[in-house]
Amino acid sequence: MKNVLGITMAIALGILIGFFGVFNSVFSDGPLNERLVAIGIILVIYAIFSALWGFIFLKYSWQWGLFLSLPGAFFLLIFTLTELNPYFFLYIILLIGISCWGAYAGGAVRKHRDKTNI
Repeated sequence: MKNVLGITMAIALGILIGFFGVFNSVFSDGPLNERLVAIGIILVIYAIFSALWGFIFLKYSWQWGLFLSLPGAFFLLIFTLTELNPYFFLYIILLIGISCWGAYAGGAVRKHRDKTNI
């Protein structure tokens, strides 16, 4: 039950960050510097939340990154169908990769902490 709640919350948070963060970062107008800063902040947010989920829920480790990042990647893919930009594919890869790495790192920290506290 704990994992089902965690998955549901991760997907819901992924939808929120994906729509208001990822989709907004590529859809809004602005200079390139401003968009790159927004993209960097969004990637850090995904890494932090993925690490948090990986730390709290050990069962799925790096898969928490997928639960969190796939909604954002989906929004970005839908936008890519209307406005083709090859950099969006790099954004998708970074989004999923950083999220999975963050979740794995959070799980590794938790496992290491549990081993040393025995």
